[in-house]
Amino acid sequence: MSESTFINPSLPTAEKYLLLEEQVKALVYGEDDLIANLSNIMAALKYGLNYFWVGIYKVTGDQLVLGPFQGPVACY
Repeated sequence: MSESTFINPSLPTAEKYLLLEEQVKALVYGEDDLIANLSNIMAALKYGLNYFWVGIYKVTGDQLVLGPFQGPVACY
C-alpha cells in the first residue's frame, strides 16, 4: 500500500509538527524494524515538510556512517 504525506505549508509551525507526529505514529505502528521505521520517518519529514534533504548519521567507532535518508545522494 502506498501512502503519501502532505502538510499544508501555510499552517503554523506548531500545527505542522502535530500533524506530522500523528502521521509518523501511524507509519511506525506495528513495525518493529528500526531501519524500516527510520526510513519512513525520513520520508515523512522530507515530503511532509517539503525539506530538501533529511537523514540520519550513526556513530560507528570514531566515524559517522550514513543511515536512512531521503533526498539527493548524500556526501560521506
